[in-house]
Amino acid sequence: MEVFRTLYNLESLCIVSESESLYGTVPENVEMALTSLKALKHLRLHLPSYTILRSVAFLSGARLVSLSLERFEMELHHLKPLLNDHHRTLRELTVRVEEMKPLLALLNSYEALKLYRLNLKSAGNEDDFSDGLIQLYERQPQLRSLTIGSELSLRAVDALPKKLLHLQELEIIAESINNCKALSELRHLRRLTMCLYDVRAWDETVQIDGVTELSLAVTFPLISPAIFCSFPKLHRLYLEDVDDDTLMRDIVVVRTLMESMRNVRVLDLENFVFKEREILNDGVLRFEEMDNLECLKYSCRDMSDASLLTMNLPNLRELYLTHCPHVSIKGISFLVSNCPLIERLHLESNKRGLDDDALEMTT
Repeated sequence: MEVFRTLYNLESLCIVSESESLYGTVPENVEMALTSLKALKHLRLHLPSYTILRSVAFLSGARLVSLSLERFEMELHHLKPLLNDHHRTLRELTVRVEEMKPLLALLNSYEALKLYRLNLKSAGNEDDFSDGLIQLYERQPQLRSLTIGSELSLRAVDALPKKLLHLQELEIIAESINNCKALSELRHLRRLTMCLYDVRAWDETVQIDGVTELSLAVTFPLISPAIFCSFPKLHRLYLEDVDDDTLMRDIVVVRTLMESMRNVRVLDLENFVFKEREILNDGVLRFEEMDNLECLKYSCRDMSDASLLTMNLPNLRELYLTHCPHVSIKGISFLVSNCPLIERLHLESNKRGLDDDALEMTT
């Protein structure tokens, strides 16, 4: 605490320590030790036990712009004094609470609150909070980035494109999306993260041109290929579906996925586990036809050298192969020869093992 007395120009403070005991006994006059932080604008705390949370009065002279409390459930009676003092200057808020409804009611009570980035998460198992969330949309139309780490109702999802026209980043969890066409009205949207139960009703004619980064997790065992057709300008894709060893996808899903991702730079399929016969099917686009690919994360239950022979990728810099049980020095040799720009190579779950010759070749 002694050092804080000298930090008059400190603008950003992030505390990640597991315990304060390493730094000696906490002084009784904590507020006096911290009153120098008048220039503080950004505060991030990783644990709820910090003395600083019990002494927030010292921040009353500061003008907080961002507040991040995402690693723990924040008690509202601790959060409220912070918001009371700083809601007029606060532009970014990340907070995790036990229940969403009381938090939304608190945020909606501040007439002068004007947020540009908002990240909210609750413990779940609570009543529908759609009314409070839609009211928040209406009060914060200038939002640029929104993350809701709790499942949204269909009504709350449908209201998003109508109320938040300036969104650039969106992350949601929902059962499904009734009106996916409405997402195309978000002209400024660049990054979209969705965890959905079911996408079978997705309209393949919808074009969401602005999105360049898509993260999609689907928890229903059968994924529809239509959703891959809606993002023609993707540079980065993360894809995850149900990991079911007994599930054999319709080859149309794999074919549509690979064809639609022809121009991506980063393709993360580590949690979209293939079988080798799917990726080597005659109708499926080969990795080597993806001219812009710079980073590939690929998982295959029965991967052999045959998969690696489709990776003639002169621009590839990072390759992560998880579940590659039958890869041999032949496949490694092909990679080394045909992917000359590789800077990072990660091989996992290789049953054969790689001898010294293979390791020497890669290095």
